[in-house]
Amino acid sequence: MLTKTVLEFFSKNGDGVGGTIATAKMLGIGSGAVCNWGPTVPRGVAFELQVRTDGLLQFDESVYEPHKRDTPELRKAMQEHCKAKRKNKAG
Repeated sequence: MLTKTVLEFFSKNGDGVGGTIATAKMLGIGSGAVCNWGPTVPRGVAFELQVRTDGLLQFDESVYEPHKRDTPELRKAMQEHCKAKRKNKAG
């Protein structure tokens, strides 16, 4: 499961901004932990999200194949999301 997909799912306007806090609340963890996931949601959390969303978010084993899970594009997208989150929190 891609972090970007989860953040977009939980954000109010679908752009991922604000999704970090909503995701963290749903899981009972801090938003900093969500930003530390990197491009892919940890496997156990992905299964939990699948259950908690009644299957609206789906675990996809192929995402965890080594050549797919940490691409420069995914890493950059996650960094930009967290940067936007910090900017919104500060302003």
